[in-house]
Amino acid sequence: SDLVVLMNAGRIEQKGTAEDLFTRPRTAFVARFIGAHNVIDLGDRAIAVRTDRTMLGRDGSADATRREVTVRTVEYAGTGFSIQLVDDRGSELAALISEQSFRAMPLTEGERVLASWAPADAHVLEGGAQ
Repeated sequence: SDLVVLMNAGRIEQKGTAEDLFTRPRTAFVARFIGAHNVIDLGDRAIAVRTDRTMLGRDGSADATRREVTVRTVEYAGTGFSIQLVDDRGSELAALISEQSFRAMPLTEGERVLASWAPADAHVLEGGAQ
């Protein structure tokens, strides 16, 4: 596996294998550049959670691993559905869910749901959400 160096304005943001960068982005810049990650501002820190590890549900309330969101768009993506979301702070999030999960709990645009993640899937980002 080849070494990847990701730079931002002449500064090294992160280096490692492509898998390292994808599975454990170190900064919000890396998470956004690589794509398929949500950068979530928790106030005291920011985390990155992969979109395919972001779960959606209707039960419970917001806490350290759940955030209330509004469904913006629902798009069929071949192997599942890409759900674009926005939280009350205006932050954009996404969830990539299987076709089976979507059929078990269809979502509609404008609906309020909870986006959640397992603590093990949340990676704290250096430098916050910027």
